[in-house]
Amino acid sequence: MFGRTHFKRTLMILIAVFSVDVSAAKIKVACIGDSITYGYGIADRANDSYPAQLQKLLDAKEPGKYEVRNFGNSGRGIYLDSMRGREKRGFRWMKEHKAALEWKPDIVISNLGINDCGEYIKEYTGARRRGQFEGDYRDLLSDYKKVNKRVRFYIWTKLSPLAEGQKFYRSPEPFLMQKDLERVADMVDAGVSPGTAIMSRPTEHTQVMASSFSRVRAPQAAASILPMSSLTGRKSPPRRSFTL
Repeated sequence: MFGRTHFKRTLMILIAVFSVDVSAAKIKVACIGDSITYGYGIADRANDSYPAQLQKLLDAKEPGKYEVRNFGNSGRGIYLDSMRGREKRGFRWMKEHKAALEWKPDIVISNLGINDCGEYIKEYTGARRRGQFEGDYRDLLSDYKKVNKRVRFYIWTKLSPLAEGQKFYRSPEPFLMQKDLERVADMVDAGVSPGTAIMSRPTEHTQVMASSFSRVRAPQAAASILPMSSLTGRKSPPRRSFTL
């Protein structure tokens, strides 16, 4: 009798301890991407980059519930075989990708694609296999599902139209990528958010994410597309909504 009672009591203590540990664990948010995520050109990126802003907004809504980390690396893209000078451009090759995987995030925000301009158009000219962008993006996200099967993805789109003076100004590629980004989200069991507002400034877009995260209770294998507009403050693309 003593042994059975002791076992039950021990089991109840373990359940209570485990419950405390789970409830106390912060939801880990990994922001992966290029210079937009990294905060290139921002004087105080530790406080003013969008991941830093997101942390502040989440803390204001639900203090202590989320931990946001910045895994941005400037100039990175999706294609695994694309080169940036003598080095590979793909984010999947980067130390930031490895560090994010080791952290095993619950939520991954991915802002990639704009640096694939110049390569992506080749899928339409025959110089690249059609569907390579989708495949390489899917494989990148699959790495995170391998370390956390319940990870939730947020894919930033529409991509920022390029500003006058930039190398691929007026390129159709950011707009052509849109459908591929939707299919990538679908491939990772997507829930494409219909009617989400297009934002003209990253701060506003970050507020949308913070509001969305505040409703997350147990992140599941899903993906959402959150539209964004030009980070340069120029005119946004026409507003569109998508449903599956």
